[in-house]
Amino acid sequence: MEIAESKENLATKMDRSTDKVGLMLVVIALLVAVVALVIACVGLGQKGGGDTYNYINGGSTDSEGGTTGAQTGSGGAGTGSGDSGSGSTSDTRIWTFAIGDGQYREAYIDEAEGTLKGFLVDLVNAVCKVADKNCRIMGDLWTRCWDNQAGEAARGGDGLMGFWYDGCPGWVGTFDRHRTFQFTDPYGKAELETLFVKKGAGASFNWRDLSGKKVGILDGYSSDEHCLAKQTGITGVPLDESQIFHFQTPSDLVAAVNDDTVDVAFALNNVISTDDLDQTNAEIQCYSSGPGVMVRVDNDLLSWWNPAMARLLTSNKYIEICQDLNEEHGHQPGRKPKDLCFLD
Repeated sequence: MEIAESKENLATKMDRSTDKVGLMLVVIALLVAVVALVIACVGLGQKGGGDTYNYINGGSTDSEGGTTGAQTGSGGAGTGSGDSGSGSTSDTRIWTFAIGDGQYREAYIDEAEGTLKGFLVDLVNAVCKVADKNCRIMGDLWTRCWDNQAGEAARGGDGLMGFWYDGCPGWVGTFDRHRTFQFTDPYGKAELETLFVKKGAGASFNWRDLSGKKVGILDGYSSDEHCLAKQTGITGVPLDESQIFHFQTPSDLVAAVNDDTVDVAFALNNVISTDDLDQTNAEIQCYSSGPGVMVRVDNDLLSWWNPAMARLLTSNKYIEICQDLNEEHGHQPGRKPKDLCFLD
């Protein structure tokens, strides 16, 4: 009798022990799930690189040429939801594009509205609509697409290398960039680079000899010291590191020339207005392919972008987008439709 009771007590204790172990496993599983959820949320919040903002593609266009789709706030690539404005999309993936404030017609910030505007914004929206894709435009620094610091090798930016977005529109191909990224078919004509000096000094400045000259360069642009180093018709190159000065914006570069921080600015023709500086007659080619979207080599964006771009190029919409360079964005410096677009 005692043996039977002892066995019964032992069985009861084992059942209770089993129940406790099961309960502990459930608690542990719940804790793991909560931790994973927190990590995922933090990752999404950080992926976009900080102070970026997104626009829903395909929203109606207002009188100033901007997209009136809702802003989704700060966030990373692929975040947010909503209708692309072009009807049903062919897939549910959100394609993201980074555009910076170039302070010229292709890309600039409308200070009154706090939104990105320009040719590139109009183009991305149009191509995504033709392709029936759900797209977002993210404002970010140009240097997060491609970066080059004074005295260092040019390299892919943290944003595009780090999967923050799918592509960076507005970039021409160069030998350096083609070693790292792939490019969509061109949407327009590439532009030559030139040298700028103070007002009144353009005619007398000998741009063919940069010996000892301090040269101002825009960070991330194709017009960099590496391109200058390839110019056999210019003496005094490659430049010494002490001669190279990098700047973040065209206005910073103009100011540096006018206050004698640098002797000459090296930039694309359209980036600096001749109202601010004299343009020399130097014609320097840094590009190896025309302007398109710069994309990681493991991204399949080209598979749908190129066919959609080809369709857009033969449409009245492309002509309208090009005309808006003057009509909607003409208050900014930059190229005219005949200089940028395939309108010949």
